[in-house]
Amino acid sequence: MKSLAIVSTNRWKYSETFIHSHIFKLPYNVHLLYDGYLPQKFWNVQSNHQGDITRQRKKLFYKIPFKKEHNSKSQSLHISRYLKKNKISAILAEYGPSGVEMMQIARESKIPLVVHFHGYDAWRDDVLNSYGLQYPLLFEIAERIIVVSKEMYHSFIERGCLPEKLIYLPYGIDTNIFDGVRSDNGSEDYFVSCGRFVEKKSPQNTIKAFYLAQQKVEQIKLVMIGDGLLLDNCRELVHQLKLEDKVTFTGALPQSQIADYYRKAIAFIQHSRVAEDNDREGTPLAVLEAMAMGLPIISTIHSGIPDVVTHEKHGILVKENQISKMAEAIVSLARNKDLKESMGQRAYKHVYDCYNLSGYIGSLAQIIDELAIS
Repeated sequence: MKSLAIVSTNRWKYSETFIHSHIFKLPYNVHLLYDGYLPQKFWNVQSNHQGDITRQRKKLFYKIPFKKEHNSKSQSLHISRYLKKNKISAILAEYGPSGVEMMQIARESKIPLVVHFHGYDAWRDDVLNSYGLQYPLLFEIAERIIVVSKEMYHSFIERGCLPEKLIYLPYGIDTNIFDGVRSDNGSEDYFVSCGRFVEKKSPQNTIKAFYLAQQKVEQIKLVMIGDGLLLDNCRELVHQLKLEDKVTFTGALPQSQIADYYRKAIAFIQHSRVAEDNDREGTPLAVLEAMAMGLPIISTIHSGIPDVVTHEKHGILVKENQISKMAEAIVSLARNKDLKESMGQRAYKHVYDCYNLSGYIGSLAQIIDELAIS
């Protein structure tokens, strides 16, 4: 079995289930290199051998603080030695900045590099003004660049990435968890959102749209799943609008519990928009997961969302910041059971046909196999 190094800033970030699927589903002997864009720690998943890259002892994981004298050059040397020692056949860098940190290591080690962009790394101003300055060289060194939205694809072409290196590959959904099974009790009177409480997902606009809709359909409620910097702000907004008995905040939940909320919901809502720092979505995984559970989508014409959600077929899309239009969409689906069910059924079929996890992992493995050294 070939050995693959997956480079990620985090090991267990709850919102990065797409990276978790790479770690556990790709058919390789996976070495996760993590803790920073230039990784400090390693974990060989199959052997459960874990440790600090600068001290590769054969024992269970122990945490050693990164010493200041270990500058990036010496750390790069440690990583190169690790790759050679473990006969790594290919490197999959999660996010553009990780790709930048690894590109010279990959070149000098003569190991093919695949860089998977996911969203903020392609758009956010602070990233583009730092790591983004090196993206042209990254596009030259990397063997393949994977993007998750058509907007990102066209942007990278404009930035100089060769089309033959660029691959549009949106995520796949685990249909063992998001299995499309609706509750036997039928839908309850709530809508659901799921995602980090951050500016690009604009949870405040979701609440404001729900507030307007609830004035016309009083019985509806809203369940908001997730955590993040704007959670307290959203709690305060709910208090100001006197919606405490209508809006429930669950915090971050495991996928199985998220699926359970989806089973009874009317529809999924997410008011994504371009943030002040130019941050934006790739293709939101939560949208695909909700579709896999037979939920129609109420969202915005933003980044990769219209790539997977066809307006008036799988849901209703409005322009960014059109809060009143989103409210109208909520009212429409709350009042029209037949419309809700027909859109939900088409959404379910669309994801199962085009965005299942096995197909996604198979496509990603094929990309790596074509490049991996023996």
